[in-house]
Amino acid sequence: MPNKRIEVEALIVGYAMSRLDNLFLDTLGYQTWVDAFDSTSSLFSMPPASIKNIRDEFDPFHDNGRMGWHKRPLRQNRLRVLTELCDLSN
Repeated sequence: MPNKRIEVEALIVGYAMSRLDNLFLDTLGYQTWVDAFDSTSSLFSMPPASIKNIRDEFDPFHDNGRMGWHKRPLRQNRLRVLTELCDLSN
């Protein structure tokens, strides 16, 4: 069973990736999204594709040029992260 704290933290990072887009890369010193996914995935012991998929789930809600998973309903835990973080400044 996955650690719930790690799962929530991964959702927050995926949200930040989507919302901040290239600012996320620049601020953390990543050259590419592949670098960001690889590095982040090792922190959470998740495959890089899982981190990318989390980011993609938040993409329909941010003006970042990516469509993400726009045809899929948002899961409850993702909706909670979205609603709790949407009013915070970058």
